[in-house]
Amino acid sequence: MLGISALVAGTMFTACKENPSGPETVIPTVSISADASFASDNTATLTLSLSEATTEDVSVTLADADVQSGSKKVSAIYSKNVTIAAGETSATVDVQADILGLEEGTYQAAIQIASAEGAEVAENPVVYIALNYVQQASVDLYADNTTFRPDGTAALRLVLSEASSMDVTVTLEEGEGTTADVSYEKTVTIPAGETEKEVILTVEIPENLEPGTYPAVIQIASVENALAGNAKSATINLVYPFTANITVDGVFDDWDTAPASVWTLPEGDVKYGMIKTLKLAANGSRVFVYFEFDDPSNYNSKTPYEDNSLPFNMYIDTDGDPTTGAIVTAVDNDTYYPPYDADHMGLEYYLEITLHDVGTNTISDFWTYGGLYRYDGDDGDAVFSKLTQLKAGSDYDGSSIYGSGVYENGTGRVEVQLSRQFFEMTGSKARFAVKVMDQYNNWKALGLLPQGNSVEVDGVTQHGQVDMAEITLPDYEG
Repeated sequence: MLGISALVAGTMFTACKENPSGPETVIPTVSISADASFASDNTATLTLSLSEATTEDVSVTLADADVQSGSKKVSAIYSKNVTIAAGETSATVDVQADILGLEEGTYQAAIQIASAEGAEVAENPVVYIALNYVQQASVDLYADNTTFRPDGTAALRLVLSEASSMDVTVTLEEGEGTTADVSYEKTVTIPAGETEKEVILTVEIPENLEPGTYPAVIQIASVENALAGNAKSATINLVYPFTANITVDGVFDDWDTAPASVWTLPEGDVKYGMIKTLKLAANGSRVFVYFEFDDPSNYNSKTPYEDNSLPFNMYIDTDGDPTTGAIVTAVDNDTYYPPYDADHMGLEYYLEITLHDVGTNTISDFWTYGGLYRYDGDDGDAVFSKLTQLKAGSDYDGSSIYGSGVYENGTGRVEVQLSRQFFEMTGSKARFAVKVMDQYNNWKALGLLPQGNSVEVDGVTQHGQVDMAEITLPDYEG
């Protein structure tokens, strides 16, 4: 008995050594399935499934197969070589019916497993996907312009390849890369029988927005009763600040659409109300100033417009920095307080002219008779401490500063252009203010913009001090 037991034990020990690799490797089976039919966008999903996971990738080759008897074949577009990753039991494949040139009708696509590495192919490895093809229009998205207009709007167009018998509904959304804050109609309907619909985008410009380019990427998110075409997205750029092109000729229509910043008198009591509106606009080479004023007789002037030369000041902070340049210490000859707080001035240039030429009854052209001064003193000192008068015709001419205006029915309208090169406005900011005075009343101030509501200080009515008018400038072009 002992001998027999020893013989058996020896035999078992030898079998383990002869089979060191362990249990046999199991080979899985790969099978195929798919959606029964293509979706409305002519797509379907095919799935390859393993009977169990493997420790190595399984590679499957797909191929077209014969459709079932009585069916018409539609070609399908899909990936022919598919990998089921190690540890996974399935992989999906997108299938697109090739409808190019196809007539309406019922079709079938057939796809089979041609071969597999790392798995055995199941029996009947073929799937059939039905296509009930009804011709559908495709919708594309186009932009009329690549940038927002000066009024902050832009137009998109949804265009159908052909009119549909049903309403086509398109859902829009912002795409990746959008940094502009835009509003628009997100769900748009193209009525049955029509082929186009306009979509208006409006961009919000935040306060203190830095100059730059801010894209709005709008894309088609979904379509009902049509297909999304090849042009699925459009990009509109907010290029800030906007560029204005204004002709200074005494005709003011271009200001109606120019991208201008606007200042008006506040509601309520104001001390100097003759100047009603101030607008600023710019491009790479010029800054444009527009203002409107009333008949001085409405503001206790001793002289009506016809006989009043209207002394006029323009304060110009060419670098947009209130800490550099001069300050004006008094509103007018009879006033002890300044038009703007010292922290909100900083003038590099000071313009002092008569706005109205009584002899010819015309508005000044802002340069022929001079009156332009450059400040050369220390920062923060009074403007008259060191002014250098520039000579019209030699130091500067009408290309440096030029104005034109009209006075009709009790309202004056004036526009002025300033050369950014001459005034050294090469940065991104500039600041302005305008003031008009009474000729025969010690140059008493009648109008000032910007201006706040009147306030009482130690029993004296003063105007409200606000900041000067600041404009963000486009890139300098010389």
